[in-house]
Formats: sequence, structure tokens, C-alpha cells
Amino acid sequence: MADDLPDGPNFELHRPWIDKISIKCKKCNAKMQREEFVLDTWHNSGAAPFASLSDDEYKKTIPAPFFTEGIDQTRGWAYTLLIENVIFNNKDISPYNSFLFQGHVLDEKGNKMSKSTGNVLDAADLLDKYPVDLVRFYFMWKSSPIETLNFSTKELMSRPYQILSTLFHIHLYFKQNSEYDKFNINEATVGWAKDNDLLTSTDIWLLSKLQKTIELSTESNNKCKFHESASAIEDFLINSLSQIYIPITKPELWNDDENKKDRRHVIYAIIAESLKTLDILIHPFSPFTSEYLYTTTFGDKKSILLESWPKSTPTLVNESVEESFDIMNEIVSVCAAARMKGKLKRRWPLKHAIICVEKGLQKKIELLSELLQSQLNVEKFTIVETEQESGLEKISELKQLGLPTKPVIELERKRIGPKVKQHMGKLVTMFSETAPEEIISSLQKEQKYDFKIDGETISLENEDFIIDFDASENFAMAKRDNYTVFISTLRNHEMMAKGLIKDVARRLQTLRKERGYNPTDILETASILDLDNESLEMIKDKTKYEFLHWDLALGDCIYFDIRTLHGSLNAVIPKKNIHRYTLRMVDENGKIESEFNYKEDKQDGIQKLWYENGNKKLQATYLNGNLNGEYISWYDGGIIKEKDGDYLDNKKHNKWTHWSENGQKTEEINYNSGVKNGAHIKWFDDKSDQHKNFHVNYNNGEKDGSWHYWYTNGIDSIQSHYEDGKKNGGKLCYRKPRRRSIREYSERSA
Repeated sequence: MADDLPDGPNFELHRPWIDKISIKCKKCNAKMQREEFVLDTWHNSGAAPFASLSDDEYKKTIPAPFFTEGIDQTRGWAYTLLIENVIFNNKDISPYNSFLFQGHVLDEKGNKMSKSTGNVLDAADLLDKYPVDLVRFYFMWKSSPIETLNFSTKELMSRPYQILSTLFHIHLYFKQNSEYDKFNINEATVGWAKDNDLLTSTDIWLLSKLQKTIELSTESNNKCKFHESASAIEDFLINSLSQIYIPITKPELWNDDENKKDRRHVIYAIIAESLKTLDILIHPFSPFTSEYLYTTTFGDKKSILLESWPKSTPTLVNESVEESFDIMNEIVSVCAAARMKGKLKRRWPLKHAIICVEKGLQKKIELLSELLQSQLNVEKFTIVETEQESGLEKISELKQLGLPTKPVIELERKRIGPKVKQHMGKLVTMFSETAPEEIISSLQKEQKYDFKIDGETISLENEDFIIDFDASENFAMAKRDNYTVFISTLRNHEMMAKGLIKDVARRLQTLRKERGYNPTDILETASILDLDNESLEMIKDKTKYEFLHWDLALGDCIYFDIRTLHGSLNAVIPKKNIHRYTLRMVDENGKIESEFNYKEDKQDGIQKLWYENGNKKLQATYLNGNLNGEYISWYDGGIIKEKDGDYLDNKKHNKWTHWSENGQKTEEINYNSGVKNGAHIKWFDDKSDQHKNFHVNYNNGEKDGSWHYWYTNGIDSIQSHYEDGKKNGGKLCYRKPRRRSIREYSERSA
């Protein structure tokens, strides 16, 4: 106890007041004063290992295997631990083997979270609204631990949610189908399939990918690169298991032939091995989800924590099959792009595909020829090896090989400018009237093509043209990197019938899901209405059906309109007392194509459409069956808008904006209930400096106010003025300017 309080009971503990206080020693009655020389308080923490442990404890536990702290503790705790341990041992010995520094969490815009700015996320509120495992996985997946993390709940509910949701639904898919097939996970294993030579190339590919995922995830975790581990899990789960293996093997699982039972059990064994491994790998990130999925699906042990960490099996790695499979997947992707160009759905069978690849790849692709044919959904395909990459040589090579190509040529305007000079306009006109085949033929024979303009001969060489190619008639084509795919767009009666059956099956499966049935549930009746005679004849020989002329009020059923080449096909399933519902259309890979919200059988709410590649295409808002609210459409990239605006009772309202594919604003129109009202502005679509094309003002559909046009370089062209739709004021016309100085432009006159 202090023997005196010089400043009274409300004294300060800070200097200099603390120096006035003295404490009497109980043993010797001497007075004790504050130590004048004090080290940084972090040195107390730095001395913790040898200050808190005995010599034996210190030798057994130091260096510690792992420490972690915020990145701001680099100079504080981490440094003082290190330097004091070096001083204590008089050697360069660290008190820890590894130290993980963690970056700070910022808001979604990269700003520091602060209560004063209102951007703080309360942890309790966050975990009340979002699953804790989703939040944990997001932190691990988002970025390297040492980097700052811009936290966004929108991003949280996008890809991370998709990953965990996909993992859950594949467990459900496996459980429903394997139980229906009475699969015994202890008898039918990967080892059993391998020993009996039952593994197909698809199984070998997935198992090889799984081994590499185990290696990468384990190695990344050991290096504290948790984001790389999460990315490895994501890549295998989404890109390999969900989007490739499951769709490829699904038809085999749904084949009830008893002779195919072993094949079905091999697939179950592969999926089970993959899911159990994924459950363990993702457990450090999402422990509750993985524990639930493991115990409810497998239940080998009471807890997933009793499982050993997976180890890769080198004998299951097959580099050649992986390479062939990766090439096949790239070809299938390019073929899908060609189908999009030809407006041919993936589930519609085609007659022929021609695949152009670089030298040396044909044999690798032929290892998976049967699988490739089924994935392309074609009756036959041809592989052609090519050497040339682009230009005239490429077209010549493709023509020599007899491929269905036609040349596509453009002028290299920057290059030909000095040659053409004042004749550019006439040359462009003459070029547009010349057949590309004629130019190609001349370039091949004479290495030039001559244009005769006003008595002059302008010779353009190969380098003066941009030469490319496209598919000829009755074919569609797509290319990417070193792969080019041509597909036949002609379809016969048999192929159209197969496509129609796949359309019907897909729609009925969607209805089955909407009505809450399991995939393994066998329904007594599926009714297909309003088929025309031609479609009915096509479908007759392909399935067992009962054709019903059944009139059912729309309010008593869920109704789908299926578009085919032969009119419409309506599939109906009764529903009871449904006031509001959502219909989602998905393709054969499970990707959503469209989503419609209904209220009392009228569109009500946000309606969405997607492109086949998964990018968003359209979003519109309805109210009681009418367009009301925001309307947005996107180009195929899914990022750049094509146009957006508002509707009011199916009429354009307020400001509508249009963009070009390069993201440049091209037009802006103001409406009032479908009638132009306000400014109407249009811009030239130029990637460089953007200039207006015209600016017109309207009032209730009539021109009202200034009316202004510009040249492409932003210089005035025409000005006028209107009132109530009639000219009211002079009209000023400007000459198209020659090249002048800035001062001359400012002093120009009409």
C-alpha cells in the first residue's frame, strides 16, 4: 500500500503524478519508487516462452510449431519473440517454426470498417443471416490470409454459396440413386473396380484429377495458402465432378438393365470416393456442413474427425488420359459455341462435325472417340490435322482439305491509307462489291489484287487485307486457340424426332422437380398436349404415350410452352391451391436458362434469362402480367449491358440507355408512358474520344426545344429549334471542317 497520496484520492496513474507516490516495503520498511527505465511493453510478450516455462518445458515445446496474428503484429509480438529468443540463447534460434500473419477485413469497397462511417458488419448479425460454414469458407476462398479482404455479402452468396450448394446436391443425387440401386459402399469400391478392369476412361480421368486435388490441397494447407486449397476443391467439384463426370455418367445410371448393374456400381463407387474425399478436404473450412454430409451419406464412423487425412494414390494418376480428356472438353466447348452460332441446342443431335486440330493431337483425341461422339451429340465426326494458323495460308489449307469454308476479308485501312489517298471512298465501295473468292484467288496466284479507280491501278498485297474464314452454307463454325469445329446445320426427320424427345424429357424432368418428386420416383402418367400431327408422328415411334385431348384450366395446373421446329408443345402437371410460384428452366447440365415468377398465373416479379454459357441475358420486372419496372439486357459476355430502362404498364418510361458491345454509351432516350418526352441523344460508337451524333428534345412525342447534329469529330453540323413539333427559329448549317487550328475552330462562322 502507498504510504501517502500527495494528490488526494483522485490521483493520476500517469507521469509525472505517479512519481510522487511511494510504497513501503513490508520486509525492510524501505520506500519503493517507480522504475524510471521501462522497456516497450511488447518485450513482456516477447519474453513469454522463457519467462513462463521451466527449462525442461522450454526445451520440449520451443520452437512452437505455429503462431498466427494480425499483420499489424509483425513489428510487435512476432519481432520481439524472435529477437529476445536470439538474445536469450545467444544463437540465431527462432521460438516458432511458422508464423501466419493475417490481413485486415475491409468493406466491399476496400475502406476500413468504422462505426462512424456505418460500414461495420456485426458478427452476430452476419451469422444470424448467413450460415457460419459459408462465412468460414468465404474467408478461406477469397484471398491469401496475409492479404486484406474486401468483405462483400453479394460475393459471399455467389460463388462460395454455389460451391457448398453443389456439394450438397451431389450428395443428395448420389444418395437417392445409390439407395434405389441397393449400392453397398463396402463391397463396390474403387479398388474392386480397378482389380476387375471395370474403369472407363471417364472414371480414370476423374480419379486422376482427384489425386492431384488431394496433393494440391494438402500442400497448400501446409504452406498456409488456404485460398489455393479452396480453389483446388472448387475446381474439382465444379469443373470436373459436377459439370463433366455427372452429366456424362447420368444416362448410364438411369439405364435399369440388370446387365449394366456393375457399371452403375462402378459409377457410385467413383462418386462416393470423390465425395468422401471432398468432405474431408473441405472440413477445415466448413466443419458443420462436411460433418452433416459425411454422417448422413456415409456414416462409416461416428464423426468425420475420426477419418484420416486423404493421401494421393500415384497408381491412379494417368497423365495421358487427362491430356486427352482436357483436349476433348475443349473441343466440346468449341462445338457448343458453334451450336450457339447456328442456333442449335446441345440436346439436338446433329449429322456431322469436323474438328480441326494442330499436328500430333489426332491420336490423343481418338483414344476417347466414342465418348467424344456422345458429348458432341453427332452421328459422326471427322478429325483433321492442320499446320497453318491464320491468314491466306490457313484458308488455302482448309480449301485443299475440302472443308466447308468461305473467306472473310476486310481492308487493313491504316496500312493502305498512303497507297489509296483520296480514292479511299471509291476503293471501299469497289471492295464491298467484289467477291472475296476472287480476291483470294488473285492473292494466291499473283500475290496481289488490283483495283482500277479513275484510270489508276491500286495494287493491294496480302498484308493489306485482314483475312479470315467462316463456315459455308449449311454449316456453323467456331474456333478457339488451336481448335476449329464445323457442324452441319441440316437435320433429317429422325434427328428432329430425337431432339423432340429430349425436349419433352427435359421439360418433364423440370416439372418433376418443381412438383417435389425424387428423380427415382416412377410416375403413373405424363400428359403431353396440343402436339401437331407432324410432331405426333415423330414422337410416336420413340416412346410409349397416351395422347389426351384434355382441357385443363390454367389456374389448376403448372403450364409450360415448349418451342420446337414444328410449333409448340405444352406439358401440364396439375397443381393445387398454388397462389404464387416460380418456374425455372434448366438445360441438360443443370444450368438455369430462365426463371419466371407468377402470381395467380400472371407474370409477377423479376423474370430472368441466361445465355447457354451461363451469362445473364435479360432481367425484366412484371406486375400483374404487365412489364412494370426495371428492364436490362446484356451482351453475351454477361458484363456489358446492351440496354436498360423502365416500363410502366408495358410502355417505356423514364430514361432508356443503349450501349455498344465495347461498353460505350450509344443512345439515351427519355419517355413518358411510351411517348418520347425529354432529351434524345445519340453518340457515335467510337472506342476513342466519344462524340455526340445528335441531341433532340421532345415534349409528349413532339420535337420541342433545340435540335442539334454533329460531325463524327464533334464539330457542329446542323442546329435548329422547335416548339410543339414545329420549327421556331433559324436553322444553322455548318460546313464539314477541314483540318484547322484550335483558334480557327473557335472563330468559325456559319
